[in-house]
Amino acid sequence: MPSFAVHVHQLTQPHISNGEHQPPLLTRLRNATTPGSDGGKSGGDGGKPVPVNLSAVDLFCKIETKARNEWRLLRGFVYVGTLENLLWDLISPPFVELPEDWDTYLYGEASAWIDEIQGLLHPTKPRRRLHRPCPACGVKYHGKDREPALTVNCWDEQEVMLHPSFWDASCAACGAEWHGQDVQWLARALVAA
Repeated sequence: MPSFAVHVHQLTQPHISNGEHQPPLLTRLRNATTPGSDGGKSGGDGGKPVPVNLSAVDLFCKIETKARNEWRLLRGFVYVGTLENLLWDLISPPFVELPEDWDTYLYGEASAWIDEIQGLLHPTKPRRRLHRPCPACGVKYHGKDREPALTVNCWDEQEVMLHPSFWDASCAACGAEWHGQDVQWLARALVAA
């Protein structure tokens, strides 16, 4: 079973990912907050560029707050030190080994942090939302935010539009999926509706 320690290593230590040496993810996230990494988005007054990537700062603060709260709940006192040291101390002596339920819980939390950091560092184009009812279940909008139920992925990893035979579509309401030639059938069904 995977352990929290594996994710702590990826977050706090240099590691190999996809055959390449990578700096720690928290270091990469911290570096993403530096000037110029936000693409020159303008400030609130519509004037000068914001000197930091606010999304990266927000994500770092969210992770740090959550980690410090979990430390306090697990260990019973406030941790004074860096986020990296806190995570490392969670898995290192002199502290007792993490109980299995905590290890599983923190593994899930760290998995989400890693996904969020990767998403911020390597954003992908979102699926196209289709404002049409699903031909399988008839639902047009789904969930508490009333998002379109039908979405289609039409982009490759380089954010270039794929040939329609490589598209995939899905319905968040009923779970129906269409791939390749089935997407062409879906397009015809949506036009006919």
